[in-house]
Amino acid sequence: MSTIVRQRNLEAAKGGDFPIAHTPAEGFELPNGETKVFVVGMLKGGVGKTRLSMLMAFFLAMLGFRVVFIDADSTSQSAHLWKTRVEGQGQKLPFDMIPYPLDDLDRKIDEYRSRGDVDYVICDIGGGNTNAFMAAVRRARKLIIPIGADQSEVDRLNPTRMAAQGASTMSTVGGCEIYVAFNKIDRRRKKKSNQFRSVLEGEAQEGGAYPLCFTEIPQLAAYADAYGHLIDDFDFQGEFEMLDYLLHETGIWEFKRLVEEFEEFEDDEERVEV
Repeated sequence: MSTIVRQRNLEAAKGGDFPIAHTPAEGFELPNGETKVFVVGMLKGGVGKTRLSMLMAFFLAMLGFRVVFIDADSTSQSAHLWKTRVEGQGQKLPFDMIPYPLDDLDRKIDEYRSRGDVDYVICDIGGGNTNAFMAAVRRARKLIIPIGADQSEVDRLNPTRMAAQGASTMSTVGGCEIYVAFNKIDRRRKKKSNQFRSVLEGEAQEGGAYPLCFTEIPQLAAYADAYGHLIDDFDFQGEFEMLDYLLHETGIWEFKRLVEEFEEFEDDEERVEV
């Protein structure tokens, strides 16, 4: 890849107004060189946050980013069990995993953020451990709260948001952006998620409208079957397409040029040289 193309891609990444890409430019650093810390968390179990955060980790690692995954779920440690299953098959995760450092979670995040050789720190936090949740949010740029189209999950959304907002006021990184994303959505019951979306986007509930993502993660076999396996290939135009869109919508992955644009520009360069 030419220097000119790299420069154009970097400008595209900084500008944020280009179409979605599926490959970062060769040799790229993150736009500002900062280790990005984000949390996938909800003060309730069973919302699919571990599967979502692990797939995000696989996705970013596959793109060549250096990822550290922190399993801070005090109730299940599903992510660590996922790692154990992968290793039992003679394979290795393409990212580092730190298992449930609940007593010194803040120190662990600060350690990896200050090292300079990590692109992303992903924290998977759930259950009822409010202290760990708030410790992570204080150090994160972004929080994704996954919920299903289910009243029991919607009922726990406000306590989660209030804890996140409280933690964000004590942020060590200048604040945390909060996103709510529908997860494990059965496309055959799309009407149900639309009904919840209409309510959550309204101003009537306590705390006002929720920052709902447009992207919804579907309930598909590919997601269900992923658990316990090494994921090293994503069909960006198929079942995992929505995962790609969610990372872009939340600004977690900021490279937004189409691969075809890279190739077209290189073709133009070749024609000019001829």
